[in-house]
Amino acid sequence: MKSYLLLFVGLLCLFSCKQNDEILGTCSTPPVLIPSALDYIPLKIGNYWIYDWLSSNGTDSLELFFPNDTLKVAGLEMIKGQEYFRMERNSGAIEDTLVYWRDSLGYLVNEVGRVIFTAEESNRVFDRRVFGNPLSPFLTIEYALDGEALEAVEAPAGVFYCLKKEGKFSFGNPNNQQVKSDYDFIGPEVGIVKGIRNFANNPSFFQFELIEYHLE
Repeated sequence: MKSYLLLFVGLLCLFSCKQNDEILGTCSTPPVLIPSALDYIPLKIGNYWIYDWLSSNGTDSLELFFPNDTLKVAGLEMIKGQEYFRMERNSGAIEDTLVYWRDSLGYLVNEVGRVIFTAEESNRVFDRRVFGNPLSPFLTIEYALDGEALEAVEAPAGVFYCLKKEGKFSFGNPNNQQVKSDYDFIGPEVGIVKGIRNFANNPSFFQFELIEYHLE
């Protein structure tokens, strides 16, 4: 595994289509923008999303890096008096992980109160993280929706209209910082459709794509 710093951003995007669409998961017209995060990321026990991860490996073409990375809504858990959905991630390539999400007035938040996603804050930073001296940080991460329009995004599971979530990473010498961005494409009533993860000091990148999903 290359020792480059991978700029990793959290996940999830979703979108639904009419049952009589000719191709399952494909829609001919974009739906009306939905303001609630849970309308984009439906959390119900039994829901799951499966992704293939692809690597650019420093080239213009993408190769399969690891398949069948699965995110599942596995149950409910009380944390500090609040009920959270327990999200289990299982993959053959990386260590299995747990995250906890809940709705907070239309915002999707984790167990420490960080906003994971909102459909209401177009072009406005909804989460900011500073590492190091606040006056001269070595890393700053800002999450925001990149515009408010839904755009068509293609994945093996279909074509979905999605919002684009950007994670902007500013790092290095404060007087000459580098900036790179990661992206998640999130469609209403589907889940994460596609994501892009960049390296800090390398032109290579990872891309994950939705290959299958199930909603209860």
